[in-house]
Amino acid sequence: MGGRRAREKFFELSADLLCVARGDGVILDVNPAWTAALGWTPDDLRVGAVSLAQLAHPDDRAEMQEALEQLTLGAASVRLQGRWRARDDAYRWIEWVLRVAPDERLVYGSARDISEQRRVEQDMEKLFTLSIDMLCVANEDGYFERVNPAFEATLGWTEDQLLSRPFVEFVHPADRDATKIETARLASGQQTLNFENRYKTPAGDDRWMQWRSNQDPETGRFFAIARDVTRARELDEELREATRAAEEASAKATAANHEKTAFIASMSHELRTPLNAILGYAEMVVESEPLSPRGRESLEIIHSSGHHLLMLIGDLLDISKIESGALVLREQVFDLHRALRSLGAVFERHAREQGLAFRYEETTALPRELVGDETRVRQVLINLLANAIKFTARGSVALRVGLHGERLRFEIEDTGEGIPGDKLEQIFAPFEQLERRGLGGVEGSGLGLAISRRIARKLGGDITVESELGRGSVFRFEFPATIVAADEPTPRLTMVAPDRRPPAARVALRVTLTDEAARDIHEAALIGDIRAIRSLLDEFGVDERTVTLLDPTSLEAKLYHLVRRYRSREIRELLASRINDADPERAPEEGSG
Repeated sequence: MGGRRAREKFFELSADLLCVARGDGVILDVNPAWTAALGWTPDDLRVGAVSLAQLAHPDDRAEMQEALEQLTLGAASVRLQGRWRARDDAYRWIEWVLRVAPDERLVYGSARDISEQRRVEQDMEKLFTLSIDMLCVANEDGYFERVNPAFEATLGWTEDQLLSRPFVEFVHPADRDATKIETARLASGQQTLNFENRYKTPAGDDRWMQWRSNQDPETGRFFAIARDVTRARELDEELREATRAAEEASAKATAANHEKTAFIASMSHELRTPLNAILGYAEMVVESEPLSPRGRESLEIIHSSGHHLLMLIGDLLDISKIESGALVLREQVFDLHRALRSLGAVFERHAREQGLAFRYEETTALPRELVGDETRVRQVLINLLANAIKFTARGSVALRVGLHGERLRFEIEDTGEGIPGDKLEQIFAPFEQLERRGLGGVEGSGLGLAISRRIARKLGGDITVESELGRGSVFRFEFPATIVAADEPTPRLTMVAPDRRPPAARVALRVTLTDEAARDIHEAALIGDIRAIRSLLDEFGVDERTVTLLDPTSLEAKLYHLVRRYRSREIRELLASRINDADPERAPEEGSG
């Protein structure tokens, strides 16, 4: 009795689904786990004389019936899987082990609910089948055991073809040794990551495959994922070819730019020489010959046109240097306060002459000294301030300066006509000039803003503009500042009304000539090399663009006018006292000239 009670207890407590059936499959008894899993109670099944085959899914009944027949014919046990109907008419996947007791003519069944396992297996099967990546399983003998449809779609071989031959036979002959080595690495326990080789297609084409693979240590089988990277390889090669072509084109363009710059530089000097002669002789005629009003007007037109050509030549040389990368910035310490005050004084006068108010404001405390190219910074500010005054018929022009973090910012604001929104970028293109109403006669090469923005970017900054038609414009020029001297304690503000401030003395826009430069000019004058003198003056910013802003009594202004008139002897005489003061030992050098 003890053994029987133990069996009954086991029947009652087992987590597996247990049942007892007759030889024909009619269920006699089920345990509580059966009821918990499928909902059927012993009473439900006894009353209906339900058989195992009846509860099977219609598609699985034949398999269950065959299993029962095998037991009848003497099989000791049968294992099978199938869908089983629950009391709520849903189907669950059940795995069965059926055994027979011949002496009792009874079938004992033990089952487990494997519905979740089957769901996972089905999801994995869908993943394998639907994946756009190429998935495969291979064995240690070098054969594919299974490949997914993406393999067939990519390579063109059928599944039967791929499974019937060693996979290395599909590999391009040049890549087979590398493939065998990589397979050996896999077999030694290492992973394959991004290994690439070429596979042949039935049409004889090559497809580049990139592999990621690992080996199952229990079965020794290889599980791998591959991707067709043929197009990526082609794009990579196209990119390399394009890069090589671009580098070659860039080298040719750079060489052409250097040649163009050299040509323009040479031509600019060749053009300046006769132009300066024309201008000099025109001035001489005006000063020394009695002329009719019409003759004087004609000479003034010649003089004005010549100056315009000289300015255009200078602008062309500047923009050519910038575009070819030949423009070199000079890193020198300069006095920011002196530079700004001289600019403010000069443009205050020009604004006043046009009936405009001029405002200069330091919005923050400013450093006294900076490291940078003062000449180029001045060139940009002169362009922006000159444009603001040139294109403002009434109202005011303001120059505001401030240090924002490590960047120095200049704002030039005017109350002019303004610029249309669709033209705010166009004005920075070379040779672009906007027509301004009521400002007829305003001339220029159309290169000033283009050069200024390129210089600003060369300095590591930029020029931007905001404008509103009828309200005016604000140009912002900023660049990183390398500070040398300490800041002043407080910023300054200067407001000048054109009708209340007396005329101010002219202030030189550029740095004063150094003693060394004066000696160089003097030596050039000794041999009559006017071109060299003009070049030296250009280096200090004394040229046809800025000479009108110079104090006419300054040494720089006098030298410029003498150069234009080819007066070498007068240049030597003008510099003699300065040369002698700077170097007393040279005093006897200057003779009668």
